[in-house]
Amino acid sequence: MYFPSVSASGGHLVRCRMVPLRIRNLRLNRASREETDWLRQTLNREGEQFGTAVHRGKNGDLFLDWGPDPIRLSRRISRAVIRNVVRARFVSLLASLA
Repeated sequence: MYFPSVSASGGHLVRCRMVPLRIRNLRLNRASREETDWLRQTLNREGEQFGTAVHRGKNGDLFLDWGPDPIRLSRRISRAVIRNVVRARFVSLLASLA
């Protein structure tokens, strides 16, 4: 689950707390330490290109760190998303021609 905190003045993300959960027997349970560490490592690997990092708090919650310039980060993420969408459409087009 994600628990973002935004500033009242500008609506910018101030903090993002994430609680790793897993579904077991149709119930939400906290993820194990190993699962949480795997998720943290995965998010750190994938977020490296955006300059983000995730660290684990004392109670096992994860916290997003995006550096001093969240607006610049937002632009970088937007460009990466657009590139991935264009790439996916191009691959889909090539597949339909084959």
